[in-house]
Amino acid sequence: MKKLLLMNLLGIFCLAGETMAQIPAGTRYRAATLSLEGSNQKIEYALEKNSGNSVSFNPSFQIGRFTGNNKMLGLGFGANFNFSSGKNKIGGQENTSRYSNNAYTLSPFIRHYKTLNEKWYAFLNTSVYGSYLRSTQQSYDIAEKDIENGYGAGLTVVPGIAYRLKSRFALEADVNLLSLGIGYSHMNDNNSISFNSAVTTGLTSYFSLRASWYIQKAN
Repeated sequence: MKKLLLMNLLGIFCLAGETMAQIPAGTRYRAATLSLEGSNQKIEYALEKNSGNSVSFNPSFQIGRFTGNNKMLGLGFGANFNFSSGKNKIGGQENTSRYSNNAYTLSPFIRHYKTLNEKWYAFLNTSVYGSYLRSTQQSYDIAEKDIENGYGAGLTVVPGIAYRLKSRFALEADVNLLSLGIGYSHMNDNNSISFNSAVTTGLTSYFSLRASWYIQKAN
């Protein structure tokens, strides 16, 4: 069903004719987003206590330029920082570990807009991405630190909507629920392939919001 909806949306973009309030060629584009998530848990048994917490920090930035009416080429920069720690205590023995999983991503993209009215736009974003991956695990009870490095690459197609608050400023939302994609990652000697997911970058929400600026040439 999701594939059918996305293919229908792609057909609408391909067949769309001239519409009002188009974003003209030459318009420059800037966008930024930031997400922060965290959790904390504690479990106690008769002879054992476990506790842990995690935090995820994900900034991203996009730049682009409209090469035609409602058609943009751009480049995205993103990073995912995920940190967690855990503590296990049994009797008088306590073990503490810390983990970090980070990714730095570069993603060129092409985006087609469809004007809905003077304020609302729908868009379809197609991008390829490459990522540098780094994972760290440190156990303080044995003073050991493991570091792994890797890389990832993939292709994603994500629909979205944009609302122009002002002529130069808009709020945009990627509809991750309808996204499609394929990704590959290599970490040390482990290889993995994922399908049907822009979630390979760490997104878990159905929608992701960002602020964007559309800068037109002065007449």
